[in-house]
Amino acid sequence: MRLHFVIGVLALCFSQQAVADDASLTLPERKLFVSVAAQSDLTSGAMGDMISLAPDLAFGVTNDLTVALVHSVATATGFWSGHSNGSLCIAGDACGDLYSNGAVLAKYGVVRGRAAVAALGGVIYNIDPARLGLGAGVEALYPIGKVGLHFKPTIYIGVNERDAMVPNREFVNLPVSVLHATTSSLQLGV
Repeated sequence: MRLHFVIGVLALCFSQQAVADDASLTLPERKLFVSVAAQSDLTSGAMGDMISLAPDLAFGVTNDLTVALVHSVATATGFWSGHSNGSLCIAGDACGDLYSNGAVLAKYGVVRGRAAVAALGGVIYNIDPARLGLGAGVEALYPIGKVGLHFKPTIYIGVNERDAMVPNREFVNLPVSVLHATTSSLQLGV
């Protein structure tokens, strides 16, 4: 049996008015965004359990280009939860090194206005075992009144350790979220 949960700020990197008339998926120029999620993977299997912190740090280089150092499952994959061995593992049997993985990502806004579209790319890394991968994809937000549809399809391509016991191979993420702007400062989603 596997129990997994994520507690923290969900960092989709929207502007404050994500489902308003001028949606954006990138940060404004010279703006900094920081979030920290607490992640837990409580497993009764071979991996054991762990509790970790997953900090995300993003910076708006221009109004159209955001660069980020990310560690949370939600920001790295677009899924709000999922298996992760944590980035800053602080407790549990599955903890190895204190720092284990992350990604350096870039997001370039190609469409801004009623709907928003951004191109994604970056390098994903794991420390032990040392694995590198490249990620690419698109992110889109389409508002319909107070509701927004968020898509973030991406592909991962393993660069090294492709013939290891657990191979570093390609996979595709296809997350879809439905968001509701409950108030001007609260957004709920599934």
